[in-house]
Amino acid sequence: MTKEGLILAVAAHMDEVTAEGEAIVEVSTSDNNPLYSLINELLDESLMELFAVAPLYRLPQTAFPVENRVTKNDSSLGRKVIRVKVPDDFMRLVELDCDEFERPIVTLHQEGSAMAKRQHNRHLVAKTARPVGVIRSTTWTDSVYGREIDCYSLDGDGTNWTGSYVARPSLPVSLSESIPATTLPDILTAPLEWLCAAKVFGARGDANHAAICQQNATNLIV
Repeated sequence: MTKEGLILAVAAHMDEVTAEGEAIVEVSTSDNNPLYSLINELLDESLMELFAVAPLYRLPQTAFPVENRVTKNDSSLGRKVIRVKVPDDFMRLVELDCDEFERPIVTLHQEGSAMAKRQHNRHLVAKTARPVGVIRSTTWTDSVYGREIDCYSLDGDGTNWTGSYVARPSLPVSLSESIPATTLPDILTAPLEWLCAAKVFGARGDANHAAICQQNATNLIV
């Protein structure tokens, strides 16, 4: 499907939930964008929201560059912390694993959270049975900021590291360019259309129709 096809599908869904004889092409006087331009503006935002809430098994996954990691010796813990550099397009973690972990890391805790603070206590720090990942902001080089994941914790460096993540999606700029399945799987096309329709109705102050479209999107996501 092309981006233009998505826009037409969103408009069709809006028409589907609108009563016969009720126009959907009009916009408020404070909004100079025609309907199709408004849909186009909200598609990327809708796609980001969809990727944030959809089940991981429905989303395209990318191999995590686990080779970008360093080992941090923490003498206060008596163990080692593996620090993995997060890719620039990272959005959600699927898993991080190595042979020494009895189960992979599938959830990330924010730096400063209660779970993250526990990792600085030698009696509470996670072990290989239930490893913990903490995501943190850092400075890689001068004025270049990024994120890292601290993996707690091992006796050594860990072997055979593997991982995968969901990359931040983006739609083509051109309306006529086909959207690859690696960006938008077919199974997520309809939820995206309904979600975008909800946002367009919401932008126009139509809460009732927005709620209907949002519910339709939710029903198709799970």
